[in-house]
Amino acid sequence: MIHKALGKCGYYPLITNKNDISLEEAMQSHKDQYKNEHTNRRAKSSLNLEPIYLQTPKRIEAMLFLFKIALQIAVLIERSAREQIKTRNKGLDNFMPNRKNVKNPTTENLLAEFKDVVKGIIELPSGEKFGFVSKLTNIQKDILNVLGIPEHYFDYGFLFNST
Repeated sequence: MIHKALGKCGYYPLITNKNDISLEEAMQSHKDQYKNEHTNRRAKSSLNLEPIYLQTPKRIEAMLFLFKIALQIAVLIERSAREQIKTRNKGLDNFMPNRKNVKNPTTENLLAEFKDVVKGIIELPSGEKFGFVSKLTNIQKDILNVLGIPEHYFDYGFLFNST
């Protein structure tokens, strides 16, 4: 019975840069940190992750490492946007329904604005092919500006030029 229950147990990753800390101290320190809990809440809710069954500790460690990088990128996008909005003293207009001057956007909402950006190739009757990327909206341009990303990064030539 206990062996069956142990087989269903998972891993709980806890990383620290201290060598002389007990497990209890590490857990208490972790529990006292709001940002860790906020990040874990984000990971559990808005990312819509499906269960992944990994068999070896090495694979589990690699998956957790990649997941940690993804969460750090999400936090950095959000922090960069909020700092730039604070610096320019102007939020994002028409960013969320019925909201103007949004000064605290989340990464998920920022990225959602780009969900309808598409690229395509049109073949003309002459046989010549023409590539395109959706024209950016004003809010998309403002988000790129806030994140310090040049608009030309969304040009077809920039995205798909293989030379």
